Amino acid sequence: MDTSYILIRIHNKKTIELHYFICSLYYNSIIYSYPICFTANSSYVMFILLSLHKSFHFLTTEHKLYLGKELYKAEISIQLNQKYIQE
Repeated sequence: MDTSYILIRIHNKKTIELHYFICSLYYNSIIYSYPICFTANSSYVMFILLSLHKSFHFLTTEHKLYLGKELYKAEISIQLNQKYIQE
């Protein structure tokens, strides 16, 4: 199970923002840290940025596939000038 979650949004109708929250357990309580924020103009650049960060290597395959799908949806929404809604 991943101990993190990711929020994706579009900023100014041209930039993809990704906020990565790392969660940890402390005496059966979940503690959320401040998010690590990434911004890029395309999903390709975002993938390069994420691959350079050590925390993303510990995500499950399912989480990585979900992340790829959502980043691609975000990029398409920018190109088509549509509103992006994360699943």
